[in-house]
Amino acid sequence: MLIWEPLVPNWEPSVPTNGLPGRNSGGEAAGPEKKTTIMSTTLQTSRVMREARLRLHLTQFTLSRRVGCSESRITKIETGRATAPQWLKEAIARELDIHTWEVGV
Repeated sequence: MLIWEPLVPNWEPSVPTNGLPGRNSGGEAAGPEKKTTIMSTTLQTSRVMREARLRLHLTQFTLSRRVGCSESRITKIETGRATAPQWLKEAIARELDIHTWEVGV
Protein backbone atom coordinates (compact mmCIF):
# COMPACT_ATOMS: atom_id res chain seq x y z
CA MET A 1 0.00 0.00 0.00
CA LEU A 2 1.36 3.41 -1.02
CA ILE A 3 1.06 6.39 1.30
CA TRP A 4 0.77 9.82 -0.29
CA GLU A 5 2.99 12.55 1.10
CA PRO A 6 3.09 16.18 0.00
CA LEU A 7 6.07 17.21 -2.13
CA VAL A 8 6.83 20.03 0.27
CA PRO A 9 6.53 19.07 3.95
CA ASN A 10 4.62 21.50 6.19
CA TRP A 11 3.44 23.50 3.18
CA GLU A 12 1.11 26.43 3.83
CA PRO A 13 -0.27 29.04 1.44
CA SER A 14 1.93 32.11 1.06
CA VAL A 15 0.95 35.09 3.17
CA PRO A 16 2.24 38.62 2.60
CA THR A 17 4.99 39.32 5.13
CA ASN A 18 6.39 42.59 3.84
CA GLY A 19 3.24 44.70 4.26
CA LEU A 20 2.55 44.92 0.55
CA PRO A 21 -0.86 43.58 -0.45
CA GLY A 22 -0.77 40.65 -2.85
CA ARG A 23 2.98 39.96 -2.54
CA ASN A 24 4.96 37.82 -0.15
CA SER A 25 8.52 38.47 0.89
CA GLY A 26 9.90 36.69 -2.19
CA GLY A 27 8.04 39.05 -4.54
CA GLU A 28 5.68 36.29 -5.66
CA ALA A 29 1.97 36.84 -5.97
CA ALA A 30 0.08 35.74 -2.87
CA GLY A 31 -3.29 33.99 -2.78
CA PRO A 32 -6.59 35.60 -3.75
CA GLU A 33 -7.50 38.83 -2.01
CA LYS A 34 -10.91 40.03 -0.96
CA LYS A 35 -12.09 42.94 -3.09
CA THR A 36 -14.64 45.49 -2.02
CA THR A 37 -17.15 46.93 -4.43
CA ILE A 38 -18.13 50.57 -4.28
CA MET A 39 -21.07 51.97 -6.21
CA SER A 40 -19.64 54.07 -8.98
CA THR A 41 -20.39 57.73 -9.43
CA THR A 42 -21.53 56.99 -12.96
CA LEU A 43 -24.44 54.90 -11.75
CA GLN A 44 -25.44 57.52 -9.20
CA THR A 45 -25.39 60.42 -11.67
CA SER A 46 -27.17 58.39 -14.32
CA ARG A 47 -29.88 57.61 -11.79
CA VAL A 48 -30.27 61.32 -11.00
CA MET A 49 -30.68 62.11 -14.69
CA ARG A 50 -33.23 59.33 -15.22
CA GLU A 51 -35.23 60.25 -12.11
CA ALA A 52 -35.30 63.92 -13.14
CA ARG A 53 -36.56 62.95 -16.60
CA LEU A 54 -39.27 60.72 -15.17
CA ARG A 55 -40.25 63.39 -12.62
CA LEU A 56 -41.02 65.71 -15.54
CA HIS A 57 -42.92 62.92 -17.35
CA LEU A 58 -40.54 63.04 -20.32
CA THR A 59 -39.70 60.08 -22.51
CA GLN A 60 -36.17 59.58 -23.77
CA PHE A 61 -37.47 60.41 -27.24
CA THR A 62 -39.01 63.72 -26.11
CA LEU A 63 -35.86 64.73 -24.21
CA SER A 64 -33.68 63.84 -27.17
CA ARG A 65 -35.73 66.09 -29.48
CA ARG A 66 -35.61 68.98 -27.00
CA VAL A 67 -31.83 68.84 -26.64
CA GLY A 68 -30.96 67.97 -30.24
CA CYS A 69 -29.59 64.44 -30.14
CA SER A 70 -30.78 60.90 -30.82
CA GLU A 71 -32.89 58.82 -28.45
CA SER A 72 -30.21 56.13 -28.39
CA ARG A 73 -27.65 58.67 -27.20
CA ILE A 74 -29.88 59.60 -24.24
CA THR A 75 -30.23 55.89 -23.45
CA LYS A 76 -26.45 55.40 -23.58
CA ILE A 77 -25.83 58.42 -21.35
CA GLU A 78 -28.40 57.24 -18.80
CA THR A 79 -26.92 53.73 -18.70
CA GLY A 80 -23.32 54.96 -18.53
CA ARG A 81 -22.28 53.49 -21.88
CA ALA A 82 -21.47 56.88 -23.42
CA THR A 83 -20.24 60.28 -22.34
CA ALA A 84 -21.94 63.47 -23.42
CA PRO A 85 -20.02 66.45 -24.77
CA GLN A 86 -20.21 69.62 -22.68
CA TRP A 87 -22.84 71.31 -24.89
CA LEU A 88 -25.13 68.30 -24.56
CA LYS A 89 -24.64 68.09 -20.80
CA GLU A 90 -25.64 71.73 -20.52
CA ALA A 91 -28.72 71.25 -22.71
CA ILE A 92 -29.87 68.17 -20.78
CA ALA A 93 -29.24 69.86 -17.42
CA ARG A 94 -31.24 72.89 -18.54
CA GLU A 95 -34.19 70.74 -19.69
CA LEU A 96 -34.20 68.57 -16.57
CA ASP A 97 -33.39 71.38 -14.12
CA ILE A 98 -30.36 69.57 -12.67
CA HIS A 99 -26.62 70.34 -12.43
CA THR A 100 -24.38 69.53 -15.41
CA TRP A 101 -22.27 67.14 -13.28
CA GLU A 102 -25.43 65.08 -12.69
CA VAL A 103 -25.71 64.33 -16.42
CA GLY A 104 -24.21 60.93 -17.22
CA VAL A 105 -20.47 60.40 -16.97
